[in-house]
Amino acid sequence: MNQVNRQSKKNRSRYISPPIIISGVISLVLFYSGWLTKIENNLHENESYLTKTQYDSDIVIVEIDHASLKVLNKWPWQRRYYAAAINNLFQAQAKKIFLDIDFSANSNPEDDDIFASTLKTTQPGTVLMPTFVQYSDSGNSKYLSLSKPNTKFRPFVTPVSVNLTPDFDGMVRHAKILSSFADEKLPTAAVIFNDYDAKPDEIIDSIYGLCPRLSNGCPFTTFIATTLTKNPSEINT
Repeated sequence: MNQVNRQSKKNRSRYISPPIIISGVISLVLFYSGWLTKIENNLHENESYLTKTQYDSDIVIVEIDHASLKVLNKWPWQRRYYAAAINNLFQAQAKKIFLDIDFSANSNPEDDDIFASTLKTTQPGTVLMPTFVQYSDSGNSKYLSLSKPNTKFRPFVTPVSVNLTPDFDGMVRHAKILSSFADEKLPTAAVIFNDYDAKPDEIIDSIYGLCPRLSNGCPFTTFIATTLTKNPSEINT
């Protein structure tokens, strides 16, 4: 009898019930199809929405707004205006300035020299410029190229990566501390701008539940007022 009972228990231990098998198959299908990730992301985003927290921020956004475009009446703007804005922003006690504009190309030599001279007077690490990977055309083919700040400005600014990799649904949930392209390794803009101390191989998560209280955007022309002529029509001459 004991031998029969032992044999029965042994057989039961080898037996896997159909519900367990079905659950395992469903889990594998959900995992490899990406549905588990979608469910996890939705839960995380709903949690972020329900636990949304605002905090004070000293970030000020200087806008390329309609009013400034109307006053300066030309695009792209002359780089002497960016030079004036940088001077005035630092006089207003700005700690860092991130110019989220592509300054890789040359403009007119006079303006480039004015802009470079202003950048040269700034403290190291206080002016950030974007560096990014983009597709370039060469005949019938496309290739990836790295766009950097112009060589005239590069010695006086901190290049930061602005490339982000979205998930399959278009949402950006993670960012690398360092972005790599060929032999180039650059810190991301968010990390440098916020003085975040992190390991080079670290990946930071986007926390949508944290909402900074930002001041209303300031028109660009607010910070170049001292350089404007009395007659706006003379600005572009």
